[in-house]
Amino acid sequence: MTPFSISGFVSASVIARVETISSSSDTARFSRPTQNGQGDVFAPQMGSVNHRIRIKNGLGAYSSGVMMLPWKDIITSGRLRECGRLETELYPAIFQFLYRATSHQTGNSWWPLHAVDLGLIDRVIRFGSRYLYECLRVWFHVTTCTTVFKARALAEKTLDNGDKVKPFISILIPTQGRIDQLRRLLHSLSRLDGRENVEHEIIVCNNAPDDVKARSVEGLVKYYVAKEPKRWHLAREPLPGKSRALNKIIPLSKGQILGFLDDDVEVNSSWLQATCNFFSHHSFDVMQGSILIPPEMAGDEKFLRLLNRYRTICYYHKPGPEVREIRSLNAANIAFRRELLEKTGLFDERIGPGQSGTSMDVEFGERVLSKGGRIGYEPSSIVYHEVDWNRLTEDYFRLRHERQGRSRLVYKSSSLPTIMGDLIRATCILGLYSLLNDERKKYRAKGRYFHYRAMLGEKIRRSAFRMRAGPGRTIT
Repeated sequence: MTPFSISGFVSASVIARVETISSSSDTARFSRPTQNGQGDVFAPQMGSVNHRIRIKNGLGAYSSGVMMLPWKDIITSGRLRECGRLETELYPAIFQFLYRATSHQTGNSWWPLHAVDLGLIDRVIRFGSRYLYECLRVWFHVTTCTTVFKARALAEKTLDNGDKVKPFISILIPTQGRIDQLRRLLHSLSRLDGRENVEHEIIVCNNAPDDVKARSVEGLVKYYVAKEPKRWHLAREPLPGKSRALNKIIPLSKGQILGFLDDDVEVNSSWLQATCNFFSHHSFDVMQGSILIPPEMAGDEKFLRLLNRYRTICYYHKPGPEVREIRSLNAANIAFRRELLEKTGLFDERIGPGQSGTSMDVEFGERVLSKGGRIGYEPSSIVYHEVDWNRLTEDYFRLRHERQGRSRLVYKSSSLPTIMGDLIRATCILGLYSLLNDERKKYRAKGRYFHYRAMLGEKIRRSAFRMRAGPGRTIT
């Protein structure tokens, strides 16, 4: 974990005193630092009480000629950024805790102020009050045992009460104009449990390919915007591509948590609360939710037989109620912390539906892992995926795996010999399981055969284009 230091005047030997003063002024909650010539700083106001922080160096003398930082600026310095409701909800909780925990200290007591640990601050931002005591203990090595015990008791009481800061969730939905499916999704979102307890917004990106479908999407979403204008929003991205559509609305969102739903799913009524609880209780960067078969199809033998053969509708479910770490993503139902984008960047607009066809979630998941991020599976965050019988055919099976092959080539630098070797191996395995009459393994090998065959064809096409066009030309 990276320590934070204020260059020039804060180090491990710096001494600080916190004292409370009465104030009847109407100071803004987060005003700029106020310097009184002695190095004093007024932190954000808590009712009629401010926290005055005075910094002394190791020799007991005030630092001079230095603009001090209030707690808000300290917390958000370095790699941390403000997001969502941090200003209005989390910071007051921290200040209130510090005030209540230290209010029994005498005005002349001095405490060592150590470098602020960004890892602890990050956990405070993620999980709220259950880390406040730990944060206090690291910031201030309190010399009065009474204050330590009171702070510990307050933190434990807060933890026992389950008082956590609930994150603001932005739900982002790209759509190409599948009106019937989108209508079902929006209706399910309008009936979520806990809608009044978990702050959230819903942003639909209209990525319809023509004006007729675009107007239909606009009319549907505006119905909900009219009912709840502060919660529902609509944006338009005329250029095709799911990744492009999502990248368009991510900057428009204000949530600490970004949730992503495909327009052909319906959410379970507990989806919002389950997603909120996941990020409040766990340190994962990304949540993969469950993608289930609609209940009315669970006993349809024909459907289950075709689904087991083709696997072209991506359902995702693992047995058991526990949250666990996984290493892959399916973007029909995912969410992640906004700050993750500082490491990974946005979605790759070259791939995914509307461009290469697929794999934008697979590529993003690989990028998350490569940057040290962690993916957790939350079984109780549930959506139900529509059953599209057109996807359960031989033709669609072939097309899907060919799209995967071409998409993987976009972001993976596979060489021609490697692709040819993979294709030969897939062909041999397909022949073997065809002879053994093992349908599931045969279709798995068949999918890989289509995958590598399309990848090989795309690689040859690109090589031929490069030879004709000469160096410096972009291949699309």
